[in-house]
Parts: sequence; structure tokens; C-alpha cells
Amino acid sequence: MEMPYFCECIFIKQKFSTMLMLKILLACALMCMSGCVLHDATELQNSSAATFSPALVVTHDISNTFDHVPPPSADQLQAWATAIAATGGKIAFGLVGDPDSTGHLVRGSFMPLPSLPKYPTFTDETEYTNAYDSITRENQLRVATFVQSCLTLLGRHKNHKHTHLNGRFSDVATYFQEPGMERFQPVYFCISDGFQDVRMSTLTDTDLHPEIIPTHVKVMTCGWKNPVHPANWVRMESPEALTSVLYSLTPK
Repeated sequence: MEMPYFCECIFIKQKFSTMLMLKILLACALMCMSGCVLHDATELQNSSAATFSPALVVTHDISNTFDHVPPPSADQLQAWATAIAATGGKIAFGLVGDPDSTGHLVRGSFMPLPSLPKYPTFTDETEYTNAYDSITRENQLRVATFVQSCLTLLGRHKNHKHTHLNGRFSDVATYFQEPGMERFQPVYFCISDGFQDVRMSTLTDTDLHPEIIPTHVKVMTCGWKNPVHPANWVRMESPEALTSVLYSLTPK
């Protein structure tokens, strides 16, 4: 029995509509899958993006040729350490003077502050506040300890006859090459006239070797008079300028 013409038309129309709907649903599914993959890739890229806290070394020249420049004050040391503590970074301080007579670098390290999830719950916010307050208090204690250690070091050493910059450069380079330092931005602030001047019976060294400092280290100088000054090193007019630079290095 043959199908009436109008029934055949309805059947064809329904079949066409069903196929069209299937194609639309398939296209939507593919778009959703593509969107999910792109979204997941973006999330992965963002989560894997490295953020590096600064590791700062400050050295001050205590030789006779630089005794007209006062050493960093307690307020300056605290400002620098506080800026580093806000990032969970590291800080070190040392002197430039007679060979093997200025001691090791004074060191400080700080705990990174916590961060809230993108969509925090009430419990998340409570835990975040408690952790933030606890870590902030701990870092404040570490800042105070670091500043006092620096002042003690400065009180022990004054008016050295020699300027052994190369020796301190070696110490700074070693510091930045220690295990784990690859996770930090290396920053070196050198307060000195820049003249290597060691004239002793056991050692004579008057040639400055700035190449001792690794090229990946961000170097800033203050009080520098030596014509030898690498092009990638930055001159600073005053130690006070360092604080704003440190805050600009805060990982985002």
C-alpha cells in the first residue's frame, strides 16, 4: 500500500528536522568540548606560571676611602627587610673592608603569606585570616632579629684600611648559587665607591672584577666612583631609593 503524498511529506520533514537537530546538538557539544579544553589549558598555564620572590643582598663599604658615607640606619634596614618579608623572600647583609675580616653575610628568610581560593567559603576565610596573622607576626620577629644582627655587625667593624670588593663579590656570587636560590629573583645592592684596593704584604689586588657577579643578578650601586661599571648595572642616587624598587619586584 503506497503512502499518501501528504504523509510522505510529513515523514520527510520530520526526518530532516531530526537530522538537523542532531547536527546542531553535535556542533554544540564540540564547541563545549573545545571551550572546556581551552579553559583547562588556560587554568593550567596560569597555575604553572612561576612567581619569584626577591632575594636581596646589601653590602656596605667600611673602608677609609668611604667613611664619609654613613652605613644603613636601623630604619633603612627595617624598611628593606619588611619589603622582602611581604614577598616571602630572603635578605642578606655584609660589609666590604679588609680581606677575611668582615665576617659572613647576616641572613634573614621569611615565610610567604597565604592566599585565598578564588571562591572562598566562610571556613576558607577564617583559616586564611588566622594563617595571615600568624605568619605576619612571625615575619615581624624575623625582621627585628635581622636588623639587630646587622647593627651588631656594623658596631664591630669600622674604618678598615682596605677595600676588598672582589672578595665580597665572591661571597655574593656564592650566596646566589646556593641550592634553592633558583626560586628567587637575585638582587644585589652595593653601597661603595667601587675601588678595589688591597695592598698588603700577603696580598696585593687593585683590579676590580665585576664579572664575578653572575649576569642574571640585578645589580644596583650607590656612591660608585670607579669608571669600571658594567652597562647592565644600575646607579642609585641614594639608599632610600631601594625600598620602592623592592616593592616593584613583589610577585603578582
